[in-house]
Amino acid sequence: MIITVTLNPAFDKTVLVQGFKQGKLNRADNVTVSPGGKGLNVSMMLKRLGADSTAIGIFGKNNGAEIVNALSKHGIQVEAVYTDGDTRTNTKIISGGELTELNEPGPRVGDRCKKELIEVVRKYADRGNIFVFAGSVPQSMETGIYFELINEVKNAGALAILDCDGEAFREGIKAAPYAVKPNLAELFSFIDRDFGGTIPDDYMSYTVSYSEEIIGMGVKQVVVSLGAEGAYFSDGINNEFKGSEISSDEVKTSVGAGDSMVAAMAYALEKGLDFEAMTELSMKAAADACRNGILPSEQD
Repeated sequence: MIITVTLNPAFDKTVLVQGFKQGKLNRADNVTVSPGGKGLNVSMMLKRLGADSTAIGIFGKNNGAEIVNALSKHGIQVEAVYTDGDTRTNTKIISGGELTELNEPGPRVGDRCKKELIEVVRKYADRGNIFVFAGSVPQSMETGIYFELINEVKNAGALAILDCDGEAFREGIKAAPYAVKPNLAELFSFIDRDFGGTIPDDYMSYTVSYSEEIIGMGVKQVVVSLGAEGAYFSDGINNEFKGSEISSDEVKTSVGAGDSMVAAMAYALEKGLDFEAMTELSMKAAADACRNGILPSEQD
């Protein structure tokens, strides 16, 4: 069984604007609202891949049921933990092929909600199950929550995949999850404390060495998403760069492309696919997300 855990779900509001101008009046050409948050994105792509998952999430009492109902309509089982307040809305502006994001912090989460979350995770923490812990940590919840949850499921014999950034990633990786999926900036920020946000031209050599460093921390598999360039995959034995399988003029959206790679990683683990099959599926899933989005279709 695959279980995704989203501590800070969202309504993803995607706004298409032709010729977006900062500081000026802009008129939207199209607006869509869908369930969002990295773990929920993984569950939606898993559905597109033909795999079922259970999505655990913390939702605001005021409007979170809307997301739960939307996911249920797509055939995704949800274990909802509710907290006071509103589930956040993340606004994504797409203009000229570029994506600008404005992410809200989300509701505050108290001790009662955290205890309930841990109990729900424990319920599914069986040997052989695969957990995906993905996305930001909500307000007032300590950044070490992923470290705590990963240890919970590992002690029960389950596998954990981690996809987050910042201090949550720094703390979570200390629990040595089975796999991690940083993007290039997140990888540099994690390894290089002096990283100033500028990626060097020879970034691939750094990507290889930094991935080896993470493998040395007890992680079994590292996938680094490289945007339009593709992705780098390593399990300490096999190392491979895969170029993108989609041209720039085919891209309708980049939202959820990295999450789709994570879905493919979890799917490959569940099905026992080898390293090469996992890399190929990851790239195909990311390309599918860029062409068609991540919402399951009626055929999934």
